[in-house]
Amino acid sequence: MFRIGWWTPVVALAWSNRPYLLDLLAQFTPHSVVLIAGAAAAMLLIGARRLGIEAGVACLLLLVLCLGAHYGGPASIAPEPDEPVHRLRVVTYNAKWVKPLPDDTIGDWLREQDADLVCLFDPPWRLVRQEPWLQEMYPYRIQPQPGLWWSIVLLSRHPIEPVRMAENTQETQHSFIGLRSVIVMLEDGTRLAFSGTRPRSPRTKEDWRRSIISVERDAKIVRDYLEEHDIPMVLAADMNSTPTGRLHRAFVAVSGLRTWGAPFGRGTWPAQAPPLFSLPIDRVWTTPDVRITDIRIGPRLSSDHRPVVVELEIPARAQRDEDDSESP
Repeated sequence: MFRIGWWTPVVALAWSNRPYLLDLLAQFTPHSVVLIAGAAAAMLLIGARRLGIEAGVACLLLLVLCLGAHYGGPASIAPEPDEPVHRLRVVTYNAKWVKPLPDDTIGDWLREQDADLVCLFDPPWRLVRQEPWLQEMYPYRIQPQPGLWWSIVLLSRHPIEPVRMAENTQETQHSFIGLRSVIVMLEDGTRLAFSGTRPRSPRTKEDWRRSIISVERDAKIVRDYLEEHDIPMVLAADMNSTPTGRLHRAFVAVSGLRTWGAPFGRGTWPAQAPPLFSLPIDRVWTTPDVRITDIRIGPRLSSDHRPVVVELEIPARAQRDEDDSESP
């Protein structure tokens, strides 16, 4: 039973269609690498050579699989472009309140970031609807009408054009990406697709199963839309999955978007833990032509998540006007 315990994380990460409990275990693969490495070193020091070697081999295999999940696929940082670029700052934050009463820490912090684009998950209604500075700084937005509730709000300093990336069907009616994405129109006519996604938290096996379905659906919507329109995209996400988790891997495999690596140091949940030890489940996805130049994890505010600030470079005039693109 002891030996089975060492190899369980390796199996959990290597098994692409792993079941629910193994997938939960796989979320902590980088942490398992550190723990098993420490255990292997301790066993060797006390003379348990065979067990130490077995643990060391398991640790190496796990490390290879972990690095492949974090850094595999498209490059985490795109090469420096030769043409002119737009430099944008993007903030994504699951602003769910966990305190009994709201305070102003979220608003104060957000105002200091001076971001171009903001995606808020479960934002407090008071912040979005009643802060005068927010209305002035972000005059363009996607948010629900009074009496309705969406879990995602998009804010922009630049003009936006709502766009449906998918038809409104029974399958897509709950897809924010499919029905409520926007095209951000920058000063020189460059157009940028912007949206947000948040799969269900895998707190139960049924939630996990439904999250896999929604992630594969939204990833396909993104892929099909980008293939048809050839436009750069920025997608903010509370993935509820680390890069070694099944949800994250499924989205990478289907969507064609990419994000950064770093197994440690950029964790966002739980906010009570420092970024070095928490899980990196809040991310910003981009098309390969968008260059990520800097990533910062924000402070602990009133939520159980930490915010993420990403600096981007987007090629100017990345997409020509529709009239030009249709000309022979």
